[in-house]
Amino acid sequence: MSAIIWTPEMEVNLFYAMIDHKPVGENKHFHMAFIYEKFNNLSDKKLSVEQLWQHLNALYDLQGLDENEIIAFPNEETEFTLKDFDKIKNNPQNQSEDLSESNKSNNNEKNKDDQRKSMGSGNANKSKSKSSSSKKGK
Repeated sequence: MSAIIWTPEMEVNLFYAMIDHKPVGENKHFHMAFIYEKFNNLSDKKLSVEQLWQHLNALYDLQGLDENEIIAFPNEETEFTLKDFDKIKNNPQNQSEDLSESNKSNNNEKNKDDQRKSMGSGNANKSKSKSSSSKKGK
């Protein structure tokens, strides 16, 4: 690949393209996609992503910056197993039936709760109307 001669205008366009997008960290490739698109929209000279990476590596120690980047949510790997995975994997039809039964029972419980709540609010309304009618009588 031939060496690119970077003009001051191209440098400025690169820095404008990098506003809000830093090419380090977990999402560096997504940020580079935005930088690439913005740069090529701003500049008369169209460059590839690889050429942009090369120039940024010449300007900055991207590997060092990448290592120093703070991970937003540090993760620790732990071993785990999914319950009933083999059962689901071997017989997906039974699983869908189990889920539909589970949904039916959940809906029945919800309907019972809704009925209890509506009955409770009905009693509260009756007691309010009795107390308001007794106030009117006084």
